[in-house]
Amino acid sequence: MARDLMRELHRPDRVNVEAVLDFLNNEHWRCTVDAACKSNPRIPRTLRQRSDADDRKQYCKIWGFKFKLVKVADAQRIFAELLSEGYFEPHKPESDWDKAQYETSQKGRQRI
Repeated sequence: MARDLMRELHRPDRVNVEAVLDFLNNEHWRCTVDAACKSNPRIPRTLRQRSDADDRKQYCKIWGFKFKLVKVADAQRIFAELLSEGYFEPHKPESDWDKAQYETSQKGRQRI
């Protein structure tokens, strides 16, 4: 999962807490659907690809399973740990519109 996260964050505009939170929620959703499919084989596995929050709520109602979003604090903690471990470094903007603060470091790119 760590490699997948680093692949997801490889672009400078994606190295932020929001991207980590999105990634964690998507992974958690897929794991939740997999577990639900094991307990009820009638649940279609294609639900794994559904990432819209409203769709997820509807699918949980329809198929009778629960999904709880990952907390922002957890994403912040993971981002801070990756930053402190040297997987990210400050981003040097090439233009005025470039607002990215961090990018993957050499160490982070090696994990891809």
